[in-house]
Amino acid sequence: MIPRVIHFLREKRRLLPYGIWVPFGLLTAVYTYQILSGGHEFKTSDWLINYTAGPIRRGFIGHLLYWVSGLGLPILWLTYFVQVSCCATLYGLVLKLYGRIQRHGLWLYLLYSPGFLLFSFYQPLGSYRKDILIMALFAFFCYKYATHTLTPLVLGCVALLYAGAGLSHELSVLTVPFFIYMMVVGVRHHRIKPKIAVGYSILLIAISGLTLGFGYRFTPPPHATDIVCQSLIERHVDVRANGIRSICGNWVGTGGVMSTADQMAGAIEGIGLLPSAAMGEVAQLYFRSPPYGIGILWCGVYLFLGLLPLRWTNYWQPQRILVSLLGGLMAGPLFVFAIDWGRWVAILIFMLVCIALAEDIQVTRTPPRWLAWLGIIYLTAWSIPLFATGLNGGLMGLGDMYGKRVINGIQRNIRTI
Repeated sequence: MIPRVIHFLREKRRLLPYGIWVPFGLLTAVYTYQILSGGHEFKTSDWLINYTAGPIRRGFIGHLLYWVSGLGLPILWLTYFVQVSCCATLYGLVLKLYGRIQRHGLWLYLLYSPGFLLFSFYQPLGSYRKDILIMALFAFFCYKYATHTLTPLVLGCVALLYAGAGLSHELSVLTVPFFIYMMVVGVRHHRIKPKIAVGYSILLIAISGLTLGFGYRFTPPPHATDIVCQSLIERHVDVRANGIRSICGNWVGTGGVMSTADQMAGAIEGIGLLPSAAMGEVAQLYFRSPPYGIGILWCGVYLFLGLLPLRWTNYWQPQRILVSLLGGLMAGPLFVFAIDWGRWVAILIFMLVCIALAEDIQVTRTPPRWLAWLGIIYLTAWSIPLFATGLNGGLMGLGDMYGKRVINGIQRNIRTI
């Protein structure tokens, strides 16, 4: 029976990558129901932070949505449309990168890896966040590189969208080493002129510095949560908790800005949390319960697992090792200011896999025959926990054998309805 299944999969290998749309469809269906129910306190509210309370960090795309909704469009469904469009674009670009050339079956392990696109399936609370803005942009950049179409106009659009993504969430600009790396290899392979590459690299670095400076220069005013939530009420959004969480978390219109991670129940509710307070709360959460901070040390384990299929390729050259280290170094502050470190690990894996897909990395060593059997375990027996507290999902997400991890992912999505 099993040999017949393996034979069938080999015959239909070119169709297998498109199966990635199945978890995308499930995530979208669940999120559609959440929008019908009034939105989600993180997935939706993260996109609705706006500048009605003044120029505050992470408010750019939310203010665009707020402004467009003033034309009479329902802001929740407008936000939903933008989110789903960005995520579908992300999936589509990755599949275009993947399908440009004939690929060894080993690449399917990367495509369906729990640390790549399926991270948001196994951890639905991490889906439809603003991360998809910079991830989709980088996938687009890699695709234009791979198709020899990196024109100055394309680079200008990338820089503009990069600034927008950074003003929408500061984590975006911490991915700058990956963009600069693609500039470097573009010059090396004569796809970008050196002067243009240097100019746009300096521009991206400047945007990164200015964006981070903007985020920490403009402190949210008192009662910022009240002001933003009131602006959404003006757009006919039900933001009050009324016994259940809403896109304003536990906010019930009583005033005040939440000051601790314990009190926060949504992205809007936490906009007044200062960086110093965030660091204190993250440190407290790391060491409050088992494994007492050891969770952060598992980041290396998940990076290793997410990139494991590249072991049989020519990927690990000095220049790519260097960009991997620089990318990890730039992401370091994210592990200090936020507890959902699984997202940062998944973003690093995503960037590095996109580089591998764009550079046409080749399988240089024949994978052992047992890999086809152990590959099933690899795809279903682990995932990256969203949070670094407690033994989240077995041994920090390890040890759920065979289909149990897939079943848990489906159940976790259904429970969010």
